[in-house]
Amino acid sequence: MSRFTLDSASEFLLGDSLESISAGLPYPHNAQHTPEVKRTSKGDAANGFASAFLKAQEIISLRERLGWAWPLVEFWEDRAKGPMDVVNSYIEPIVHRALEMRQSGALDEKERENETLLESLVRDTQGAWSLTSADLQDADNSQTHAF
Repeated sequence: MSRFTLDSASEFLLGDSLESISAGLPYPHNAQHTPEVKRTSKGDAANGFASAFLKAQEIISLRERLGWAWPLVEFWEDRAKGPMDVVNSYIEPIVHRALEMRQSGALDEKERENETLLESLVRDTQGAWSLTSADLQDADNSQTHAF
């Protein structure tokens, strides 16, 4: 169920499906009859993203439970950095593509009814304040290093 949710959410929100369903089903180590699973680079990337996303969620939820003391627990190391690097490596190219579409005017030609959440955000943040990749990086850094 989580793979379908991840695929459909990434398609709806970002316009680019992870295609984690194509990665094949995981089987327990003691399963007697398991079909041959073809590994693909897309499937491996989807599994890596899913694992990193889950790990980042676990770290953030631990931070919430620790409250104001979480920076003390992560004083020497930002535990979310590794998983977030994997997540960002997938998401940043998609965001850059959407920003390029806005600059080229391709978003203006697309019907609003068929646009993704990301395209809608990129379209609606024009004007006095404009979303850039530097803004996203600054927001990411402030979240992981805030006290």
